[in-house]
Amino acid sequence: MENRLSLAQALNFNDSLWNDGIMTDLKCPECGHNNQHLLQPHFVSGNDNYEAGWNGRGDLVIVPIESECGSNWEICLGFHKGTTSSFVRLGRSCKPKSYVYFIEAVGLDKIKIGVSDNPEKRVQQLATGSAVTLRLKAKMSGDALTEREMHKKFQHLQVDREWFYAAKELKDFMQPFLI
Repeated sequence: MENRLSLAQALNFNDSLWNDGIMTDLKCPECGHNNQHLLQPHFVSGNDNYEAGWNGRGDLVIVPIESECGSNWEICLGFHKGTTSSFVRLGRSCKPKSYVYFIEAVGLDKIKIGVSDNPEKRVQQLATGSAVTLRLKAKMSGDALTEREMHKKFQHLQVDREWFYAAKELKDFMQPFLI
């Protein structure tokens, strides 16, 4: 499951409750379920330096949504110098069980932290384009929100996007989840 999706994936163009041709209902961006509950929106200042937690340098308005299918997600509007960007950020998935995985790049002392419903298959996919051996070291139950929390927890070890130095702290954390 990707953490960010296009806003179009959360819009139900085919079956609007109001059916006036202008308004569009929201749907779960994963399963299409139509019953959503909006929570209190909030504003995050970007201070013109990426502090708001999106790819742009400006501010971010976040509208949290709970879906009756079990997912939690957010509609995000980012603003910077007159440009507005929109996207959906997934939190808890309504999809079948997923895992946060820890894949070792053997010999490079690096570990990839990602999320998948099938980590064993994911390591095979990644290995296809890798110059080094990749090995699934650990997995724990979790979703995109859990993955995001792990990235934040170990951000001081981050090498590039989802890759982290295999420091003792990270290895110790993985210990209960080793395969």
